[in-house]
Formats: sequence, C-alpha cells, structure tokens
Amino acid sequence: MKNFTVAALLGAIAVTTSAQAQTYEWRSEMKSCQYQGDFDNNKYTAKQIENSHFVLNSLTRANLESFSEPMSNLFLDNISSKDPEVLTKEYKQAKSNIEQLELVPEAQKYKQQLLKTIDGEYKTAQLAILAYRNPSKALKQSPPMCQHYVEALLQDETAVQNKWQQVVEENIQDKVRTGDLGDEFYRKIEMRDYQEQKSLSDYFYARNAIVSSGFYNCVKSTAYRPELKTVSANYAKLNHKVFDGKYTAQCAMHQE
Repeated sequence: MKNFTVAALLGAIAVTTSAQAQTYEWRSEMKSCQYQGDFDNNKYTAKQIENSHFVLNSLTRANLESFSEPMSNLFLDNISSKDPEVLTKEYKQAKSNIEQLELVPEAQKYKQQLLKTIDGEYKTAQLAILAYRNPSKALKQSPPMCQHYVEALLQDETAVQNKWQQVVEENIQDKVRTGDLGDEFYRKIEMRDYQEQKSLSDYFYARNAIVSSGFYNCVKSTAYRPELKTVSANYAKLNHKVFDGKYTAQCAMHQE
C-alpha cells in the first residue's frame, strides 16, 4: 500500500540520550510543524510511536488507492478496468497491514477507528462500481438516503436527465457552503461545464455525474470517519501522554 512507502517521511529520528530517555523527532501531516520530544524507552519504542502517528494520519486521508475518488469525467470510461477483485485485494492487504502494527497502548483505539474507516472506504467504492455495472443490485445494498440516485438510473431518460440537473445543483450548493466565493461564481462554472457536457453526450455525462458525484458522495457521507478536528485533538493528546507533556514544535503559523 502506497501509504506505507511514505511512512518513513512521517516518522522518526530517535537518538538515545540516557538509559530511559530517547529523543524523537517527527513532522505532523495535519499541521506544518516539526516536533521534538523525549520519551521513556522503558514504556515505548520509537517504532510504536511512528506507527501510532501513521494510524492517526491515515484517519485524515484515503487508504484505498486502486479506487481513488471518482470525481472525474473519465469515471465511467475507467470503471470497467477497476476490477472489484483488485479493490478487494487491496482492502484485505490494507487491513492486514494495519492490524499488524505495534502501537503505543494509548493508540490502540485509533487503530480500531482506522480499520472501521477502511471498511467504509471499501463499501463506498464497492457500491459506486456496482451502481454503474448493476444499478438494480446496487439499489438493494445502498443506504436508504442514497437510493434515489440509483432509482433514477433504472427509470427513463427524462428521470436520468432530471437527476443530473439535481446533482449539478447539489454541487453548486456544496461549493457555496465550503468555498470562499458566492453562488453566482460557482453557478457560472458548474452550469458552463454542464452545458458543455450536455452538448457532447448527455447520455454519458448524466450517468457519470449521478454515479460519481451524487451517489458516491452520498454513500461516502454515511461511512464512518472521525472528524478532522477530533483526530487533531487526539493526535495532540497522544503526544502529550507519550512525551509527558514535554515536547516542542516549530510551526509555520503557530506552536502547539
């Protein structure tokens, strides 16, 4: 899994300073900070700390890479090559890798959160693939609040086109809610793309938008993942415990 290849970048340079104390240095993925602290090597190992940081950082990002978030006009073109067996193989390997990690005792609960998060990513990806390949089967397995997207795919072309327009409006409202610019700006961009896609292939792009944007985002919203602010707070709590409150940070904007 690719995430493990970058783990070394997150991890540690630990230097023994006494029989019980080691100095550990790390960089947080969640903040632009370089940290340094001493820990009791009778209680923890540097590898346990590195693995614990890796688990917490993994709660803030996607962990299954064979099926990246399908927010692309090429989603339906490529989805046939995204063999469900490949996804399942990566899912099982990702969980096995996490289960084998040795963590500091205080981080064990975060390992369980990550395993649950990976389960959610897997289910979301599975359903997105299934919604394109077999909508009627996907409908039976989908969360009730997301079924209306798949139901449209099983109806006539008018229903499909109407649902596409609804998804475009949802995208506009989502960008207004999370962005810095107003409705007029985002609406202009979304409607420009919508009209361009409609002129190219309203059949293809309607189904693409319904599956890869509307349905995918809806299912994703029902999957388990701790809030970023909660993960960040837990990250700070863990470091406070491991380093007995005695660690320093050099940050671009502020210090912890």
